Amino acid sequence: MNVRLKIVKELAKFRERTSFYIEDYWGSEEQIENEIKIINELDKIVNLNNEMKYNETIVEWLERMLKITK
Repeated sequence: MNVRLKIVKELAKFRERTSFYIEDYWGSEEQIENEIKIINELDKIVNLNNEMKYNETIVEWLERMLKITK
């Protein structure tokens, strides 16, 4: 699966207005596993700085990764 599609699906799980929304998803085992999978996929992209900024939330990081992987 394309990493951008994984990011979009992951973002949808945090947003109440989507069919993918999962209550209490934040910090769940599934969320952490999905985040690790996304990081591993992003690590394969050459010259991509996928480090999370100091005061960035996971949602902000996923949105930023979505923008820079165009």
